[in-house]
Amino acid sequence: MLKYSFNADSASITGISQLAMGSLAMFYNSEESEEGKNAFLEKRPVDFQKFRS
Repeated sequence: MLKYSFNADSASITGISQLAMGSLAMFYNSEESEEGKNAFLEKRPVDFQKFRS
């Protein structure tokens, strides 16, 4: 992600796209994302409290 952020302004739209897609992929692979998806599928309220410090 650090490399993408350094290249974001000099690589124009390609650099910004790489930064955005890399960040999104990191979130989708997180436990927090899983909690949101599972809560939706189980039709229950989301509990993000365990992810807050």
